[in-house]
Amino acid sequence: VEAVNKNIKYRYLFQDNIPDFPALVKYLEKAVQDYNYHKPHWAHKGLTPAEALDGVILNTEELKEQVKAACRARIEHNKQQNCGVCD
Repeated sequence: VEAVNKNIKYRYLFQDNIPDFPALVKYLEKAVQDYNYHKPHWAHKGLTPAEALDGVILNTEELKEQVKAACRARIEHNKQQNCGVCD
């Protein structure tokens, strides 16, 4: 529970200026949805909490390929960037 509290505070609440309690409630609704249904968690081996609760079986081979492809894409993207200092 403490890890969830920390994540909600630091990844969501402390990132925005929330003016009052009704705004906080509305913001928390969105944050909890995002946390539970959209953000994969390392503790769940890449599943969202909702997927882990539903018993989704992760295809680890497919995940490995996705990670490798993302790494290659990131390297290619970084190579195309030019800060103007190093030419």
